[in-house]
Amino acid sequence: MSLTRATYLSPTPTLANIPIETLWEIAAQPALGLVDLLHLTRTCKSLHRVLAGRQSRHVWRAKLSTFAACPASIPGYTFANLSNSTTCWKCDYPATADWDLQVRLCRECLSTIITTFDESQPPVCLVDFPSVKIRDLVNVRPPTFGCAFVTEELDAIRAKLDNMKVGDRAAFISQRKAMMVDVRVYAREYRDWEAPVHAEIRSARIPIIKERLTELGWDDEVNIFSWINNHELVTEPIELTDEVWNRIRPELEAYMIDRRKRARADTEKLLRSLDYCTPLTTKTILMSLSRIAELPVELLGGVQTGLADLIQLSRTCKSLYLVLVGRHSRHIWQAKLASLEYFPACPPSLSVYAYADLVSLSACQGCDNAPKEVDVDWDLRVRLCKDCLPVIITTFDEAQPPFYLADFPSVKIRDLVHVRPPTPHGCAFVTEELDAIRVELDSMDVGDRAAFLSQRKAMMVEARTHARECREVKLKHYRAFMKKVREEGFKFMNSM
Repeated sequence: MSLTRATYLSPTPTLANIPIETLWEIAAQPALGLVDLLHLTRTCKSLHRVLAGRQSRHVWRAKLSTFAACPASIPGYTFANLSNSTTCWKCDYPATADWDLQVRLCRECLSTIITTFDESQPPVCLVDFPSVKIRDLVNVRPPTFGCAFVTEELDAIRAKLDNMKVGDRAAFISQRKAMMVDVRVYAREYRDWEAPVHAEIRSARIPIIKERLTELGWDDEVNIFSWINNHELVTEPIELTDEVWNRIRPELEAYMIDRRKRARADTEKLLRSLDYCTPLTTKTILMSLSRIAELPVELLGGVQTGLADLIQLSRTCKSLYLVLVGRHSRHIWQAKLASLEYFPACPPSLSVYAYADLVSLSACQGCDNAPKEVDVDWDLRVRLCKDCLPVIITTFDEAQPPFYLADFPSVKIRDLVHVRPPTPHGCAFVTEELDAIRVELDSMDVGDRAAFLSQRKAMMVEARTHARECREVKLKHYRAFMKKVREEGFKFMNSM
Protein backbone atom coordinates (compact mmCIF):
# COMPACT_ATOMS: atom_id res chain seq x y z
CA MET A 1 0.00 0.00 0.00
CA SER A 2 1.44 3.36 -0.91
CA LEU A 3 1.69 6.04 1.80
CA THR A 4 -0.66 8.71 0.48
CA ARG A 5 -1.08 12.07 2.14
CA ALA A 6 -4.38 10.95 3.65
CA THR A 7 -2.79 7.83 5.09
CA TYR A 8 0.14 9.78 6.49
CA LEU A 9 -2.12 12.35 8.20
CA SER A 10 -4.54 9.78 9.68
CA PRO A 11 -4.56 9.64 13.49
CA THR A 12 -1.95 7.22 14.87
CA PRO A 13 -2.99 4.98 17.81
CA THR A 14 -1.22 5.86 21.07
CA LEU A 15 -0.83 4.14 24.44
CA ALA A 16 -3.40 6.57 25.84
CA ASN A 17 -6.00 5.21 23.40
CA ILE A 18 -5.53 1.58 24.45
CA PRO A 19 -8.51 0.38 26.52
CA ILE A 20 -7.71 -0.03 30.17
CA GLU A 21 -9.00 -3.61 30.12
CA THR A 22 -6.38 -4.44 27.49
CA LEU A 23 -3.62 -3.01 29.70
CA TRP A 24 -4.91 -5.04 32.63
CA GLU A 25 -4.85 -8.18 30.53
CA ILE A 26 -1.27 -7.47 29.43
CA ALA A 27 -0.19 -6.79 33.00
CA ALA A 28 -1.81 -10.02 34.21
CA GLN A 29 0.23 -12.21 31.87
CA PRO A 30 2.44 -14.68 33.82
CA ALA A 31 5.36 -13.95 31.49
CA LEU A 32 5.36 -10.31 32.70
CA GLY A 33 7.14 -10.34 36.05
CA LEU A 34 6.73 -7.83 38.84
CA VAL A 35 9.91 -5.95 37.94
CA ASP A 36 8.87 -5.91 34.26
CA LEU A 37 5.52 -4.44 35.26
CA LEU A 38 7.30 -1.72 37.24
CA HIS A 39 9.43 -0.87 34.20
CA LEU A 40 6.31 -0.82 32.01
CA THR A 41 4.64 1.58 34.44
CA ARG A 42 7.58 3.97 34.10
CA THR A 43 7.56 3.93 30.30
CA CYS A 44 5.50 7.10 29.94
CA LYS A 45 3.10 9.31 31.88
CA SER A 46 0.03 7.76 30.28
CA LEU A 47 0.92 4.23 31.37
CA HIS A 48 1.99 5.43 34.80
CA ARG A 49 -1.30 7.26 35.31
CA VAL A 50 -3.28 4.12 34.43
CA LEU A 51 -1.23 1.35 36.03
CA ALA A 52 -0.27 3.25 39.20
CA GLY A 53 -3.79 4.52 39.81
CA ARG A 54 -6.47 3.18 42.14
CA GLN A 55 -8.32 1.48 39.28
CA SER A 56 -5.34 -0.90 38.73
CA ARG A 57 -4.91 -1.88 42.37
CA HIS A 58 -6.18 -5.41 41.73
CA VAL A 59 -3.40 -5.95 39.12
CA TRP A 60 -0.67 -5.33 41.71
CA ARG A 61 -2.44 -7.42 44.33
CA ALA A 62 -2.52 -10.36 41.90
CA LYS A 63 1.18 -9.98 41.09
CA LEU A 64 2.17 -9.60 44.73
CA SER A 65 0.19 -12.67 45.79
CA THR A 66 3.04 -14.86 44.54
CA PHE A 67 5.74 -12.64 46.07
CA ALA A 68 4.83 -11.42 49.54
CA ALA A 69 1.76 -10.41 51.52
CA CYS A 70 0.99 -6.73 50.97
CA PRO A 71 -0.73 -5.02 53.92
CA ALA A 72 -4.01 -3.26 53.25
CA SER A 73 -2.55 0.03 54.44
CA ILE A 74 0.09 0.15 51.68
CA PRO A 75 -0.95 0.60 48.01
CA GLY A 76 0.08 -2.29 45.78
CA TYR A 77 2.18 -0.16 43.44
CA THR A 78 4.03 1.47 46.37
CA PHE A 79 4.72 -1.92 47.94
CA ALA A 80 5.99 -3.38 44.64
CA ASN A 81 8.18 -0.33 44.12
CA LEU A 82 9.60 -0.59 47.64
CA SER A 83 10.30 -4.31 47.53
CA ASN A 84 11.62 -4.68 43.98
CA SER A 85 13.39 -1.44 43.08
CA THR A 86 17.09 -1.03 43.76
CA THR A 87 17.64 2.67 43.02
CA CYS A 88 16.56 6.00 44.45
CA TRP A 89 13.17 7.17 43.20
CA LYS A 90 14.59 10.62 42.49
CA CYS A 91 18.16 10.29 41.25
CA ASP A 92 18.49 6.58 40.30
CA TYR A 93 21.39 6.17 42.72
CA PRO A 94 21.48 2.77 44.50
CA ALA A 95 19.35 3.00 47.64
CA THR A 96 17.64 0.82 50.22
CA ALA A 97 13.97 0.90 51.16
CA ASP A 98 12.88 2.77 54.28
CA TRP A 99 9.88 0.69 55.36
CA ASP A 100 9.01 3.07 58.18
CA LEU A 101 8.65 6.07 55.85
CA GLN A 102 7.60 3.92 52.84
CA VAL A 103 10.14 5.50 50.49
CA ARG A 104 13.25 4.32 48.66
CA LEU A 105 15.61 7.28 48.51
CA CYS A 106 19.35 7.79 48.86
CA ARG A 107 20.70 9.68 51.87
CA GLU A 108 20.97 13.00 50.00
CA CYS A 109 17.46 12.89 48.51
CA LEU A 110 15.89 11.62 51.73
CA SER A 111 17.30 14.52 53.74
CA THR A 112 15.46 17.00 51.46
CA ILE A 113 11.95 15.62 52.06
CA ILE A 114 11.95 14.68 55.76
CA THR A 115 11.70 16.58 59.02
CA THR A 116 13.67 15.23 61.95
CA PHE A 117 12.66 15.83 65.54
CA ASP A 118 13.48 14.93 69.11
CA GLU A 119 11.22 12.23 70.48
CA SER A 120 11.11 13.91 73.90
CA GLN A 121 9.95 17.19 72.30
CA PRO A 122 7.91 16.33 69.18
CA PRO A 123 6.36 19.20 67.16
CA VAL A 124 2.69 19.97 67.67
CA CYS A 125 0.71 17.83 65.27
CA LEU A 126 -2.87 19.17 65.54
CA VAL A 127 -3.87 22.15 67.65
CA ASP A 128 -7.47 20.94 68.02
CA PHE A 129 -6.37 17.44 69.06
CA PRO A 130 -3.39 17.89 71.42
CA SER A 131 -3.36 14.19 72.39
CA VAL A 132 -2.80 13.10 68.80
CA LYS A 133 0.84 12.36 68.03
CA ILE A 134 2.61 12.57 64.71
CA ARG A 135 3.05 8.80 64.58
CA ASP A 136 -0.77 8.46 64.77
CA LEU A 137 -1.23 10.23 61.44
CA VAL A 138 1.83 9.70 59.24
CA ASN A 139 4.68 7.25 58.80
CA VAL A 140 7.39 8.00 61.37
CA ARG A 141 10.87 6.55 61.57
CA PRO A 142 11.59 5.15 65.06
CA PRO A 143 14.17 6.81 67.34
CA THR A 144 16.62 3.94 66.78
CA PHE A 145 17.26 5.34 63.30
CA GLY A 146 16.51 8.97 64.21
CA CYS A 147 12.90 10.21 64.50
CA ALA A 148 11.69 11.67 61.20
CA PHE A 149 8.64 11.95 58.96
CA VAL A 150 7.97 13.00 55.37
CA THR A 151 7.07 16.69 55.52
CA GLU A 152 4.66 16.65 52.56
CA GLU A 153 2.75 13.72 54.05
CA LEU A 154 1.94 15.61 57.25
CA ASP A 155 1.08 18.76 55.29
CA ALA A 156 -1.37 16.75 53.15
CA ILE A 157 -3.03 15.25 56.25
CA ARG A 158 -3.37 18.68 57.82
CA ALA A 159 -4.91 20.12 54.64
CA LYS A 160 -7.34 17.21 54.47
CA LEU A 161 -8.39 17.70 58.09
CA ASP A 162 -8.92 21.43 57.54
CA ASN A 163 -11.57 20.60 54.91
CA MET A 164 -13.44 18.21 57.22
CA LYS A 165 -16.13 18.80 59.75
CA VAL A 166 -15.28 18.40 63.43
CA GLY A 167 -17.29 15.16 63.69
CA ASP A 168 -15.61 13.64 60.65
CA ARG A 169 -12.14 14.52 61.94
CA ALA A 170 -12.39 12.23 64.95
CA ALA A 171 -13.40 9.24 62.79
CA PHE A 172 -10.63 9.99 60.29
CA ILE A 173 -8.00 10.26 63.02
CA SER A 174 -9.14 6.99 64.60
CA GLN A 175 -8.97 5.22 61.23
CA ARG A 176 -5.59 6.74 60.46
CA LYS A 177 -4.21 5.69 63.83
CA ALA A 178 -5.20 2.05 63.27
CA MET A 179 -3.60 2.17 59.82
CA MET A 180 -0.29 3.49 61.21
CA VAL A 181 -0.20 0.69 63.80
CA ASP A 182 -0.58 -1.82 60.96
CA VAL A 183 2.19 -0.12 58.97
CA ARG A 184 4.64 -0.15 61.90
CA VAL A 185 4.03 -3.83 62.57
CA TYR A 186 4.65 -4.72 58.95
CA ALA A 187 7.73 -2.48 58.72
CA ARG A 188 9.24 -4.28 61.70
CA GLU A 189 8.51 -7.70 60.17
CA TYR A 190 9.98 -6.74 56.82
CA ARG A 191 13.14 -5.34 58.45
CA ASP A 192 13.58 -8.68 60.21
CA TRP A 193 13.13 -10.47 56.88
CA GLU A 194 15.70 -8.21 55.16
CA ALA A 195 18.26 -8.44 57.98
CA PRO A 196 20.11 -11.57 56.71
CA VAL A 197 20.12 -10.21 53.15
CA HIS A 198 21.60 -6.91 54.31
CA ALA A 199 24.12 -8.73 56.50
CA GLU A 200 25.37 -10.66 53.48
CA ILE A 201 25.72 -7.45 51.45
CA ARG A 202 27.64 -5.77 54.28
CA SER A 203 29.96 -8.75 54.70
CA ALA A 204 30.98 -8.35 51.06
CA ARG A 205 31.02 -4.53 51.09
CA ILE A 206 33.07 -3.77 54.22
CA PRO A 207 36.28 -5.65 53.18
CA ILE A 208 36.24 -3.90 49.79
CA ILE A 209 35.94 -0.48 51.43
CA LYS A 210 38.77 -1.34 53.81
CA GLU A 211 40.94 -2.45 50.90
CA ARG A 212 40.30 0.79 49.02
CA LEU A 213 41.01 2.89 52.10
CA THR A 214 44.25 0.96 52.60
CA GLU A 215 45.29 1.83 49.04
CA LEU A 216 44.70 5.49 49.90
CA GLY A 217 47.05 5.30 52.88
CA TRP A 218 44.58 4.61 55.69
CA ASP A 219 45.93 1.14 56.48
CA ASP A 220 46.73 2.00 60.11
CA GLU A 221 43.23 3.24 60.95
CA VAL A 222 41.57 0.41 59.02
CA ASN A 223 43.55 -2.38 60.67
CA ILE A 224 43.81 -0.98 64.21
CA PHE A 225 40.45 0.57 64.94
CA SER A 226 37.04 -1.06 64.77
CA TRP A 227 34.95 2.12 64.52
CA ILE A 228 35.23 2.03 60.72
CA ASN A 229 32.99 -1.05 60.71
CA ASN A 230 30.14 0.94 62.30
CA HIS A 231 30.12 4.02 60.07
CA GLU A 232 26.85 4.47 58.17
CA LEU A 233 28.68 4.91 54.85
CA VAL A 234 30.43 1.58 55.38
CA THR A 235 27.49 -0.43 56.74
CA GLU A 236 24.98 0.79 54.15
CA PRO A 237 23.52 -2.41 52.63
CA ILE A 238 24.21 -1.44 49.02
CA GLU A 239 26.52 -3.25 46.63
CA LEU A 240 29.77 -1.28 46.32
CA THR A 241 30.17 -0.23 42.70
CA ASP A 242 32.54 2.42 41.34
CA GLU A 243 29.64 4.89 41.28
CA VAL A 244 28.84 4.23 44.93
CA TRP A 245 32.51 4.45 45.96
CA ASN A 246 33.08 7.76 44.17
CA ARG A 247 30.07 9.18 45.94
CA ILE A 248 30.93 8.11 49.50
CA ARG A 249 34.72 8.56 49.28
CA PRO A 250 34.96 12.34 50.03
CA GLU A 251 32.75 12.12 53.12
CA LEU A 252 34.46 8.94 54.28
CA GLU A 253 37.94 10.46 53.93
CA ALA A 254 36.84 13.55 55.88
CA TYR A 255 35.65 11.24 58.64
CA MET A 256 38.95 9.35 58.61
CA ILE A 257 40.92 12.61 58.91
CA ASP A 258 38.86 13.61 61.93
CA ARG A 259 39.33 10.21 63.60
CA ARG A 260 43.07 10.30 62.94
CA LYS A 261 43.34 13.69 64.62
CA ARG A 262 41.46 12.39 67.63
CA ALA A 263 43.62 9.27 67.79
CA ARG A 264 46.74 11.39 67.54
CA ALA A 265 45.52 13.58 70.40
CA ASP A 266 44.95 10.45 72.50
CA THR A 267 48.45 9.25 71.68
CA GLU A 268 49.95 12.59 72.70
CA LYS A 269 48.15 12.36 76.03
CA LEU A 270 49.56 8.88 76.44
CA LEU A 271 53.10 10.04 75.77
CA ARG A 272 52.72 12.84 78.28
CA SER A 273 51.38 10.47 80.91
CA LEU A 274 53.80 7.56 80.47
CA ASP A 275 57.46 7.91 81.44
CA TYR A 276 59.79 5.16 80.28
CA CYS A 277 62.96 6.74 81.71
CA THR A 278 64.40 5.56 85.01
CA PRO A 279 66.98 7.41 87.16
CA LEU A 280 70.37 7.39 85.48
CA THR A 281 72.13 5.72 88.42
CA THR A 282 74.13 3.32 86.25
CA LYS A 283 75.57 6.12 84.18
CA THR A 284 76.69 7.96 87.34
CA ILE A 285 78.40 4.87 88.72
CA LEU A 286 80.21 3.87 85.55
CA MET A 287 81.31 7.42 84.80
CA SER A 288 83.39 7.30 88.01
CA LEU A 289 85.50 4.49 86.59
CA SER A 290 88.85 5.60 85.17
CA ARG A 291 89.02 3.24 82.22
CA ILE A 292 85.48 2.83 80.87
CA ALA A 293 86.70 1.70 77.47
CA GLU A 294 88.31 -1.39 78.96
CA LEU A 295 85.07 -2.73 80.48
CA PRO A 296 84.26 -6.21 79.07
CA VAL A 297 81.08 -6.59 77.02
CA GLU A 298 79.92 -9.34 79.39
CA LEU A 299 80.10 -6.91 82.30
CA LEU A 300 78.08 -4.30 80.43
CA GLY A 301 75.44 -6.88 79.58
CA GLY A 302 75.16 -7.97 83.20
CA VAL A 303 74.61 -4.49 84.59
CA GLN A 304 71.14 -4.28 86.13
CA THR A 305 69.86 -1.07 84.58
CA GLY A 306 66.95 0.20 82.59
CA LEU A 307 66.84 0.40 78.83
CA ALA A 308 66.92 4.20 78.83
CA ASP A 309 69.97 4.16 81.12
CA LEU A 310 71.79 1.81 78.78
CA ILE A 311 71.05 4.13 75.84
CA GLN A 312 72.49 7.06 77.78
CA LEU A 313 75.51 4.94 78.74
CA SER A 314 76.26 4.21 75.08
CA ARG A 315 76.46 7.96 74.42
CA THR A 316 78.97 8.60 77.19
CA CYS A 317 82.00 8.26 74.92
CA LYS A 318 82.97 6.88 71.52
CA SER A 319 84.53 3.76 72.98
CA LEU A 320 81.34 2.69 74.77
CA TYR A 321 79.27 3.63 71.73
CA LEU A 322 81.34 1.38 69.44
CA VAL A 323 81.09 -1.48 71.93
CA LEU A 324 77.38 -1.25 72.67
CA VAL A 325 76.21 -0.49 69.13
CA GLY A 326 78.28 -3.23 67.49
CA ARG A 327 76.88 -6.56 66.30
CA HIS A 328 78.51 -8.46 69.16
CA SER A 329 76.35 -6.50 71.64
CA ARG A 330 73.05 -7.23 69.91
CA HIS A 331 72.09 -9.82 72.53
CA ILE A 332 72.26 -7.16 75.25
CA TRP A 333 69.62 -5.02 73.56
CA GLN A 334 67.48 -8.01 72.70
CA ALA A 335 67.42 -9.03 76.37
CA LYS A 336 66.51 -5.50 77.46
CA LEU A 337 63.78 -5.21 74.81
CA ALA A 338 62.33 -8.56 75.85
CA SER A 339 61.48 -7.01 79.21
CA LEU A 340 59.14 -4.57 77.42
CA GLU A 341 56.19 -6.96 77.09
CA TYR A 342 53.88 -4.30 75.72
CA PHE A 343 55.91 -3.55 72.56
CA PRO A 344 56.16 -5.90 69.56
CA ALA A 345 59.46 -7.59 68.76
CA CYS A 346 62.10 -5.64 66.91
CA PRO A 347 61.66 -6.18 63.13
CA PRO A 348 64.63 -7.46 61.09
CA SER A 349 64.66 -4.23 59.06
CA LEU A 350 65.45 -2.15 62.19
CA SER A 351 68.54 -2.40 64.37
CA VAL A 352 67.89 -3.29 68.01
CA TYR A 353 69.77 -0.19 69.15
CA ALA A 354 67.63 2.13 67.01
CA TYR A 355 64.46 0.39 68.20
CA ALA A 356 65.53 0.67 71.83
CA ASP A 357 66.18 4.38 71.30
CA LEU A 358 62.68 4.90 69.90
CA VAL A 359 60.80 3.05 72.63
CA SER A 360 62.78 4.15 75.68
CA LEU A 361 63.65 7.84 75.32
CA SER A 362 61.47 10.92 74.94
CA ALA A 363 63.84 13.68 73.87
CA CYS A 364 64.27 14.83 70.29
CA GLN A 365 66.97 12.89 68.44
CA GLY A 366 68.15 16.10 66.77
CA CYS A 367 68.28 18.70 69.50
CA ASP A 368 67.38 16.89 72.77
CA ASN A 369 64.32 19.07 73.11
CA ALA A 370 61.84 18.70 75.97
CA PRO A 371 60.03 15.33 75.96
CA LYS A 372 56.61 16.98 75.94
CA GLU A 373 57.25 18.46 72.51
CA VAL A 374 58.35 15.21 70.84
CA ASP A 375 56.50 12.18 69.55
CA VAL A 376 57.74 9.06 67.78
CA ASP A 377 56.85 9.00 64.10
CA TRP A 378 56.56 5.23 63.61
CA ASP A 379 56.00 5.63 59.86
CA LEU A 380 59.34 7.41 59.37
CA ARG A 381 61.02 5.72 62.38
CA VAL A 382 62.28 8.96 63.86
CA ARG A 383 61.64 10.92 67.04
CA LEU A 384 62.08 14.57 66.18
CA CYS A 385 60.54 17.80 67.39
CA LYS A 386 58.48 20.12 65.22
CA ASP A 387 61.57 22.18 64.37
CA CYS A 388 63.91 19.32 63.46
CA LEU A 389 61.51 17.10 61.51
CA PRO A 390 60.85 19.48 58.55
CA VAL A 391 64.61 19.78 58.01
CA ILE A 392 65.16 16.10 57.18
CA ILE A 393 61.96 15.20 55.32
CA THR A 394 60.54 15.89 51.89
CA THR A 395 56.77 16.29 51.53
CA PHE A 396 55.03 15.49 48.27
CA ASP A 397 51.67 15.09 46.61
CA GLU A 398 50.62 11.43 46.43
CA ALA A 399 49.17 11.98 42.94
CA GLN A 400 52.52 13.38 41.69
CA PRO A 401 55.37 11.54 43.43
CA PRO A 402 58.85 13.07 42.95
CA PHE A 403 60.58 9.79 42.19
CA TYR A 404 60.13 7.58 39.15
CA LEU A 405 62.04 4.53 37.88
CA ALA A 406 61.95 4.28 34.11
CA ASP A 407 62.79 0.56 34.20
CA PHE A 408 60.21 -0.15 36.92
CA PRO A 409 57.27 2.29 36.46
CA SER A 410 55.02 0.42 38.91
CA VAL A 411 57.42 0.95 41.84
CA LYS A 412 56.26 3.63 44.27
CA ILE A 413 58.18 5.57 46.88
CA ARG A 414 56.48 3.66 49.69
CA ASP A 415 57.97 0.47 48.18
CA LEU A 416 61.50 1.79 48.71
CA VAL A 417 61.59 3.96 51.82
CA HIS A 418 59.50 4.69 54.88
CA VAL A 419 56.67 7.04 53.90
CA ARG A 420 54.24 8.91 56.10
CA PRO A 421 50.58 8.52 54.98
CA PRO A 422 48.91 11.46 53.21
CA THR A 423 46.88 12.62 56.20
CA PRO A 424 46.83 14.55 58.37
CA HIS A 425 50.18 16.23 57.57
CA GLY A 426 50.76 15.07 53.99
CA CYS A 427 52.96 12.40 52.42
CA ALA A 428 56.61 12.63 53.44
CA PHE A 429 59.83 10.63 53.54
CA VAL A 430 63.32 11.11 54.95
CA THR A 431 65.34 12.75 52.18
CA GLU A 432 68.65 11.06 52.98
CA GLU A 433 67.02 7.62 52.96
CA LEU A 434 65.75 8.00 49.40
CA ASP A 435 69.06 9.51 48.24
CA ALA A 436 70.90 6.46 49.59
CA ILE A 437 68.49 4.12 47.76
CA ARG A 438 69.01 6.04 44.51
CA VAL A 439 72.78 5.75 44.79
CA GLU A 440 72.52 2.04 45.49
CA LEU A 441 70.19 1.47 42.52
CA ASP A 442 72.46 3.41 40.16
CA SER A 443 75.33 1.08 41.00
CA MET A 444 73.33 -2.08 40.20
CA ASP A 445 72.58 -3.98 37.02
CA VAL A 446 68.99 -4.23 35.79
CA GLY A 447 68.75 -7.85 36.97
CA ASP A 448 70.02 -7.03 40.45
CA ARG A 449 67.60 -4.11 40.68
CA ALA A 450 64.56 -6.36 40.34
CA ALA A 451 65.67 -8.58 43.22
CA PHE A 452 66.59 -5.56 45.36
CA LEU A 453 63.24 -3.85 44.71
CA SER A 454 61.31 -7.01 45.56
CA GLN A 455 63.22 -7.41 48.82
CA ARG A 456 62.82 -3.74 49.67
CA LYS A 457 59.07 -3.81 48.99
CA ALA A 458 58.58 -6.75 51.37
CA MET A 459 60.65 -4.93 53.98
CA MET A 460 58.46 -1.82 53.72
CA VAL A 461 55.28 -3.86 54.10
CA GLU A 462 56.74 -5.36 57.26
CA ALA A 463 57.76 -1.90 58.51
CA ARG A 464 54.22 -0.51 58.03
CA THR A 465 52.77 -3.46 59.90
CA HIS A 466 55.20 -2.94 62.77
CA ALA A 467 54.45 0.79 62.90
CA ARG A 468 50.76 0.03 63.15
CA GLU A 469 51.35 -2.42 66.01
CA CYS A 470 53.44 0.13 67.94
CA ARG A 471 50.71 2.77 67.65
CA GLU A 472 48.19 0.24 68.86
CA VAL A 473 50.36 -0.44 71.92
CA LYS A 474 50.49 3.27 72.73
CA LEU A 475 46.72 3.51 72.45
CA LYS A 476 46.17 0.47 74.71
CA HIS A 477 48.46 1.96 77.33
CA TYR A 478 46.59 5.22 77.20
CA ARG A 479 43.28 3.43 77.70
CA ALA A 480 44.71 1.42 80.61
CA PHE A 481 46.07 4.61 82.15
CA MET A 482 42.72 6.38 81.85
CA LYS A 483 40.97 3.36 83.35
CA LYS A 484 43.36 3.47 86.31
CA VAL A 485 42.75 7.19 86.72
CA ARG A 486 39.00 6.63 86.77
CA GLU A 487 39.32 3.81 89.32
CA GLU A 488 41.50 5.96 91.58
CA GLY A 489 38.99 8.76 91.21
CA PHE A 490 36.12 6.48 92.21
CA LYS A 491 38.08 5.26 95.25
CA PHE A 492 38.80 8.83 96.28
CA MET A 493 35.14 9.83 95.91
CA ASN A 494 33.96 6.80 97.89
CA SER A 495 36.42 7.53 100.68
CA MET A 496 35.07 11.04 101.15
